[in-house]
Amino acid sequence: MFYLSESLYLAQPFVWIIVEVIILLYGLILFCCRRAISLEKFLAFSLAFSGLPNAFTLIFISVAADYRYIVWTVLSGFLSVLLLVADHYQNRKTRGLRLEKQTTTMSETETEEQ
Repeated sequence: MFYLSESLYLAQPFVWIIVEVIILLYGLILFCCRRAISLEKFLAFSLAFSGLPNAFTLIFISVAADYRYIVWTVLSGFLSVLLLVADHYQNRKTRGLRLEKQTTTMSETETEEQ
């Protein structure tokens, strides 16, 4: 099982470092373009930001970048991706409810006009 998990890309710590850098770039774009973001997105960006300094300090200490030393970076990257996906689906659901409410109020006003 150990050798199988080593061959997967998701089990490599450097993949999670790249994921965290991408999440931070996405966060910078959102901070520049919008005035307010959701709490889930802010928590995801904070988690990604906390994982990167951990990984960069361990580059000088550890010879091998494996899970013994870089566990927080992998965990924070995974949790930040999970939070962004959850926020996306929550926003999608609330957008659908808003559209439903708008169409029902529009149809009610059309029937009142007739």
